[in-house]
Amino acid sequence: MAVKTGSPAMALVKGGRGLAYDVAAYESRDQVMIIPAVTITLAGTALTPGQETEVLVPLPGLRPNADVKAIRATLWVLPGQAATQEPSTVRVREGAGAERTFAIAADPRPGLSNVSIRLAPGEVFWSRSGVLEPGDHPIPVDFAAQVNAYLDATAHHEGTVSLRFLIRTDTPGQVLIRFGQLVFTLLQTQTWPNDLDGTLRADRNLTLGHHSEVRLPLSVIAPLDGHPPALARIVMEVSGRFGPERSLEDTGRPAGEFCTLDVDHALARGLVLDPAGLPAGGVRCTGFSIHLRQSGEAELYAELQPDAGQGDLLSAPATGPPLTKANVVLAAPPDGTGQPAERVVSVRFDEPTELRAGLPYWLVIKGVRGAAQAGLRASADVSPGPVLEERLRINRGGRMWKQVRRGGDDRTRARMSLIYVPGPDDGRAALDVAVDTGDPAAGPFRALADPGARPETLAIALGGVTAPDGAVLVVRSNAAGECTIAGVIQEYAPADGAP
Repeated sequence: MAVKTGSPAMALVKGGRGLAYDVAAYESRDQVMIIPAVTITLAGTALTPGQETEVLVPLPGLRPNADVKAIRATLWVLPGQAATQEPSTVRVREGAGAERTFAIAADPRPGLSNVSIRLAPGEVFWSRSGVLEPGDHPIPVDFAAQVNAYLDATAHHEGTVSLRFLIRTDTPGQVLIRFGQLVFTLLQTQTWPNDLDGTLRADRNLTLGHHSEVRLPLSVIAPLDGHPPALARIVMEVSGRFGPERSLEDTGRPAGEFCTLDVDHALARGLVLDPAGLPAGGVRCTGFSIHLRQSGEAELYAELQPDAGQGDLLSAPATGPPLTKANVVLAAPPDGTGQPAERVVSVRFDEPTELRAGLPYWLVIKGVRGAAQAGLRASADVSPGPVLEERLRINRGGRMWKQVRRGGDDRTRARMSLIYVPGPDDGRAALDVAVDTGDPAAGPFRALADPGARPETLAIALGGVTAPDGAVLVVRSNAAGECTIAGVIQEYAPADGAP
């Protein structure tokens, strides 16, 4: 959703009350009702019988961006003289006797009759037929949902939230509303400015490939009473459209080193898939992804080979016909400066091939023209996954394959992953959404999602951490496609620790 400041569409943003920290966005909700500040009075509000009467009640402590979890209230019917009823005239004649006239009036019971209560502009959330006598009458329902809807539809600029009740009764009287239980968190709804057209956006549209990573900084939450707020969770809506293929592995963190791929240098990655991690006994491999650095146009050739040996151990790539192959032309970096640029490239094989778990295979990548460099990662970054065993070899134009080493480490890995078509038992989620709070020791805070055309709600619990410099939403993909992140809401606890 893209909304210009001042557009009525801003009123439709989910969790609009969470925009209270952003004056421009909050005030642009020009379909909302402006609620003035009021003072507490013990005189009560006089009700007009037969119609709704506005009762505006301040609620100290509640903020305009609150998300109320529980709220209870009591309706106090003030004592007062019951309304007198005008007497009715009745004429009675007995037989042929003279007609006699009687004045009849009933003594009404004090209190209110047939009461209903709602929060404007919502529906009635509690009603009571019969008479409510003077005194306290606890409202027996929790109307937190109605308060949240009310806060989304109103604007409060005086610091104290006032609830606008509409009370209907068939008889006159005076009432006060007093609050008891109140539990809430505070919301901060994310918007992103678009400097090109002066709009505020409540969503971000992302185009993702295999192993894409997008970082979306979130607005810094203001201190509460001088204390950094504790983040309880971040909620968002995710929708998208992704292809059926998934990355089998994580590419890990970079080691800051690269391996050259050109006409004189070829790279071979040997691997054995773990039978314990693949219920189907293998995968249908359609390609691979690789982290590359390049400064100009290049062309690569890749092929999948069985191992040259006869057993289940990795030795060297075979020299016969490949299981499948691919050519890929890599365009030069778009900036045109000739400076090296890094990206993840997905390569599709000419034909898919079945890889069986427990058997050794080699993915061989050769330079055809130009040059590129394959990213490496340290052995310490290798985490348990679908690859049981892995080796990395390099060929410098001869027949011998040599180990790729970083110092004395012969377990250096390439930042690569197989791409496969998942079955019913080995599918990976398309998206891995995480929250970076700036504290490496905190977390991990993440959630997985396979979004479709219909938005789904994704919630990431944070457990009360703080992010003084602002949290960052990190979207990583295991598939290629498009997604929309919308309605991102940070939810945090008040400074006093409630709820």
